[in-house]
Amino acid sequence: MPFTFRKRYKILPGLYLNINKKSLSLTTRVGPVGHTVSTSGRRTTSVNLPGPLGWRSTSTTGGRHRRRTEEQEERRARNEATREDLQNRINTRRANIRRMRGRDDES
Repeated sequence: MPFTFRKRYKILPGLYLNINKKSLSLTTRVGPVGHTVSTSGRRTTSVNLPGPLGWRSTSTTGGRHRRRTEEQEERRARNEATREDLQNRINTRRANIRRMRGRDDES
């Protein structure tokens, strides 16, 4: 079981300091509306509505998440190049098979 740690401290009514294993965050709440800003670069706005209804929007900028995104972009670029290379090989083999069968007129 992975180790997790979360602690929330109430600083003032509607203002909370959240501490977890990797970051700190500050949350402000006014009624059902809340906004959280984290040291990891994450910003979250949420609305809690009665019952099972609710809404949350999260945006991530800077911090470790930006590095992770750049790594993902590099990985995507490598995968795309590999995909294109494989598609070119497949097309070449198909053309060779058609040529061997005497069906060069098909595209």
